Amino acid sequence: MNNHQKLTAFCLTVLALAASFSARAQGITNNFTTSADYVANGIVGDTNWDGVYLGFGDVPNGSSTSGLGASSVASANLVFPGDLTLTSTGGAWAGAGDDGFFLWKLVTGDFDVAVESLPNWDTTGNNFGGLLVRAYATNNSGAPFSTTSTNAAENFVELWRGQEFSIDQVRIATNGADVQDSFTDALANTNQTRFFRIVRSQSTNFMFFWKTNYGDGWVQLTNAANYPNGIYVRSDFANLPLQVGIDHALFSGNQATVFFTDFELKGPNVNPPPAMPPAPANVTVSPLNCNSVGLSWTTNGGSGSLVVVRANGILLGNPVQGQTYTGDTNFQDPNTLLSSSRSHIVYAGPATNITVTGLGGSNNTYNVYVFSYSGSGPTIAYNTASPASTNFVGPGTVTNVSFTVSPANLPAGGVGSATITAHFCDGESVNVSSDPNATLTSSDPTIITINSGVMNALANGTASITAGYAGYLATNSVSVHTPAFTDNFSTTHNYLTQGLPGTGWEGGYFQYGDFPGETTGVGAMTTDCDANNTTPGVLTVTAQNTAWAGAGDNGFFLHKYVQGDFQMAVHVTIATPVNYEFAGLMARAYNNSGVAGKQGAAYSPDGTTPAENWVYFGEFEEFGDSLESRYALDGADNELANFDAATGPFWMLMTRVNSTNFLFYRKVNLTDPWTPEPQQTILRPDFIIPNGQPGGTPVGLQAGLFQAMYTGNLGTVAFDSFMLDAPDLDAGGPPPSACSNLVETVNPDFSITLTWTPGTNADSSQATSFVVGREGAPVNQQPPYGFLSSASSTFGQGTDLGGGNFVLFRGVGNTVTVTGLAPGDTYYFAVYSYSSSGTTKVFDTETAAATPFPGLQDGNPTNIVSSLPVPSIPSFGVGFPVVNLVFPGNIVNPVNVARFSTMTSANTNIAVAGGGLITGISPGATSIQVVYTVGTNSFTNTLPVTVHAPAFTDSFTVAHDYLHNGAVGSPWDGVYAYPNFTVPGTGFTSDPAAQIFGADAGITANGTLTVSNENVGWEYNQNDGFFLFKYVPADFQMQVHLVNFNAYSNNLASAGSANYDNPGLMARLYTTYTNGNIGAPFATNANGTYGEDWVSWTRFDQFGIGTYARAEIDNAKVVSSTQPDIGSGQFWLLLVRQSGTNFSFYQRASQTDPWLPAPNGVTYANAVYANQPMQIGIIACAFDSGLEQVDQFDNFALDVSGGFGLTITLSGSNIILSWPDQPGVQVQTTASLPALPADWRPVLNPPPTVVNGVASLTLPIGAQNAYFRLSEPVP
Repeated sequence: MNNHQKLTAFCLTVLALAASFSARAQGITNNFTTSADYVANGIVGDTNWDGVYLGFGDVPNGSSTSGLGASSVASANLVFPGDLTLTSTGGAWAGAGDDGFFLWKLVTGDFDVAVESLPNWDTTGNNFGGLLVRAYATNNSGAPFSTTSTNAAENFVELWRGQEFSIDQVRIATNGADVQDSFTDALANTNQTRFFRIVRSQSTNFMFFWKTNYGDGWVQLTNAANYPNGIYVRSDFANLPLQVGIDHALFSGNQATVFFTDFELKGPNVNPPPAMPPAPANVTVSPLNCNSVGLSWTTNGGSGSLVVVRANGILLGNPVQGQTYTGDTNFQDPNTLLSSSRSHIVYAGPATNITVTGLGGSNNTYNVYVFSYSGSGPTIAYNTASPASTNFVGPGTVTNVSFTVSPANLPAGGVGSATITAHFCDGESVNVSSDPNATLTSSDPTIITINSGVMNALANGTASITAGYAGYLATNSVSVHTPAFTDNFSTTHNYLTQGLPGTGWEGGYFQYGDFPGETTGVGAMTTDCDANNTTPGVLTVTAQNTAWAGAGDNGFFLHKYVQGDFQMAVHVTIATPVNYEFAGLMARAYNNSGVAGKQGAAYSPDGTTPAENWVYFGEFEEFGDSLESRYALDGADNELANFDAATGPFWMLMTRVNSTNFLFYRKVNLTDPWTPEPQQTILRPDFIIPNGQPGGTPVGLQAGLFQAMYTGNLGTVAFDSFMLDAPDLDAGGPPPSACSNLVETVNPDFSITLTWTPGTNADSSQATSFVVGREGAPVNQQPPYGFLSSASSTFGQGTDLGGGNFVLFRGVGNTVTVTGLAPGDTYYFAVYSYSSSGTTKVFDTETAAATPFPGLQDGNPTNIVSSLPVPSIPSFGVGFPVVNLVFPGNIVNPVNVARFSTMTSANTNIAVAGGGLITGISPGATSIQVVYTVGTNSFTNTLPVTVHAPAFTDSFTVAHDYLHNGAVGSPWDGVYAYPNFTVPGTGFTSDPAAQIFGADAGITANGTLTVSNENVGWEYNQNDGFFLFKYVPADFQMQVHLVNFNAYSNNLASAGSANYDNPGLMARLYTTYTNGNIGAPFATNANGTYGEDWVSWTRFDQFGIGTYARAEIDNAKVVSSTQPDIGSGQFWLLLVRQSGTNFSFYQRASQTDPWLPAPNGVTYANAVYANQPMQIGIIACAFDSGLEQVDQFDNFALDVSGGFGLTITLSGSNIILSWPDQPGVQVQTTASLPALPADWRPVLNPPPTVVNGVASLTLPIGAQNAYFRLSEPVP
């Protein structure tokens, strides 16, 4: 193992930056040839180092972020000669985490440090180790320290090895914030040595080096973000003493062993141990009262003594040579800590006896260390080689005992814990529950029995529990109740074909797709999941290639929903304990938004990117393992295995305590007492919000049974006797009677009508009904107690319970017609009764009325026909295909099922398809293949498509100032740019600060329309926002691309700032004002006022809104449809008008993507728009934010179709022809019909007049017949 060369000249290649101290640098070299056991002895007697941290609790006010750190081996020269051997579990040195191993020396000034990492490097999960340089608290406490923040926080730099991920790292903590700068180090090379080196220069500059072999040249590390030139600057470290040494951390519950040697440290202030005075001796202790003892010792030379007392732990920090300390004989003084927790300097001076006060009771052990010293000031020298020591028990004596029980009322089959508190003569109260001298007894072992300090609840009833300590007793009465939920699996049920209705379970993950975002896995499937069928009274689950590990989440999981603390237990038998099969109990955090496609997905309680976070306790009988606790922390896998080689089957119990603590128990036989597994305890401070804060809100969890079968072999597990108990589980009492007689009818329009017989309440009144539907698979999510939801009979629009289980109806009634279904697909429905309301609703899930297997098919077509009513579409816009199902007898159903079809373009450079739409890309002709699938049958058609150039485009490459010059000289028909160009006849008074500061094309930015504005808008009667428009008297499609806007600012972090910016598209009705000016608000009211009528489609990335559709009628906001896609990046907007009255909205992320309907599928229709010309174009408005907003647009396109027709009216001896004006349209006439050969001629004189977008032509009535028509331009 230790076949390495000694590193003797590592400083020969010091950079010029470090040359200022290299010439006079002194140093130390530690080859670990002197034996030391840091776990057994701490730092006592080691003159090479100033301190050591072995795990969680050693750093005062420290933090554990990745499993409690602990060192089981930390020794020099004992495992291998000349090696420092470290075996650690958990722990972290990252961000705020500071509970890993750290052997350190305190260094003031510049230094150069290096260490050799020996092979083989252990690639156990998240194993890192190397060099750490940490800011040292100026009060010598060793606590986290910052010079730039009023709050204590970790500040350090480190360079370490971690080849599990083929990387090593420079890792940086700045006030607790973590930065990882990784560099490549191949996983295949774990059998090589590694050398790491950190140089500090000029107090603030740090350089990082590494190499593979002793004889190699050092390679300096750079990082583009933090030290592009190889020098990392920490101004906050200026003149600050730093702890420098070797660290190790696992970031998980895993354990790994690593080896180091050849630690070398040089610098102007790095010195070998000085000459030390003789060691003191004969330390004696004399108890004085409840909190005080007398200490005395003998000096054998020197000028004084420094006395350190540490409570309940060995010495972890020596006095640093050259430093002067001040002590306080009051042990409670927080200012006397010596570099580690619970270690206080109680005296420094010439005396040989003192009285120490502030001590605790007899449950504490105090270790005393007396160091002799000589000299003073910078030359003071401490004898750290041979401190005199002793220990004593705390002087406080017990006066009485009390205890509490958690939970206060135990579930039968569960456990309870007693918190025993000893009260001492000095007034101190101490939890002594884990003290081996504490006792616990039960008055009735048939109700509650005691084992290893654990109360085992056996049967309903009450027993007296007595706690004892130091001769004092206390008694409490403890009750046992029936658990809130049990399942003995005695009712036959197939979960794969029947789902959950008819059971008390509230969620089940059986196959891929049962919850959103789950990992796919190759061949992952649960092939069997039945109760009382394969084996009576047993739930049998068989699966292959499934996982619950880290981010892996495609395994079987049957669960209930629990908000707070709980207990659950089960009996597990793994039929084939090989091939990596795990099974047992699991509690999982989940997305509880109720949003379709998100409900039930992986969830991170700390607010980071969604990832798996769960805890499980599972049976795994391979490699000497029996049971293991395991958890996923933001998708990272962590295991706490129990390698006791025991074999099952096992009974397992998981408890959640105080929201964050997960405790585990096991037994072999039903009648055995539960045995605690303390080594497998898991702490999840993130399972309370805010993170770990007392009084916070517990994170709701899914709690139940899991199985994971990690290989392609079929693995089978048998569960029986499940129990779950929690205060909030079905707390509202018994539910009403069940709904029954569910009848499902498929209607001609492919809607499905459900009718049922409602349940009844206890008072015989009709119970409220709750209907859930799912497409393609049985219902696998049922409403839990107190579930809040909204219902919609349009499938997919109600609350999603998860996995596509949508709420369709909620109310008193017995029928609902479900629309929005995919014809031909199979659906499953379940109807529940419930009582009460709000968060106290109680559902009857165990006898719900449900669709039987194989579900209800929504029609059984034999073919499809497809068409494109408008066969030519604009090259930026959309076409609306029609796909109809054909049924036996060649009956064509009129319902358009295009959105349920799969469409593929033959040439995606011309057109693309998706979401039931065809999107034009560039002019040309292509075809679209349409496929509609029903079960295993697929029907195919082909649609020819022509794409044409739009009628109008503006790429804003021609410079134009719209604010000062209006639309004159531009391709646009008009502009409103307050205050220069305003809406005629407006009755709105603008805010004094309202102004459009600039509106130009191609000036501020080439190819861009730029609008800057403040306190202007379009809402209610406000109409002073920017609006650049064309007159269009027909149906249209228009597009624009938002290049930049302030509410989004190209930075998701800024979304939600109060900018109120709404850029996008608008279509506005208008009329002629009394003075003849065109553009007044359209609605004319009896009181002489005008009202705005318009439709807009904008982005508004604030307050959880993304895209934003609105419609106003006569100054009233008739509809305001927000879309939940904040920060989606879909900044291409399309607004479509059809049939004169109907408006639809689309968006996309790039110019070649297919258009997507608004996320909520919103459309508007109102007769007020019928046959009316409109102003259509681009709007920008900041509203009353008090801030100047800048919006930029490009790629505007407009296409017009379907004019509203030619009308003829009589006026005396004349006729008046009128039609919506649009480019290229002309009136033609002929004298006879049919006109063969064609003899249509344009009417050129007189020319038409255009008012409000309507063209008109007045002609005299002649003696002969005349026929007229409109001729539209050919695209």
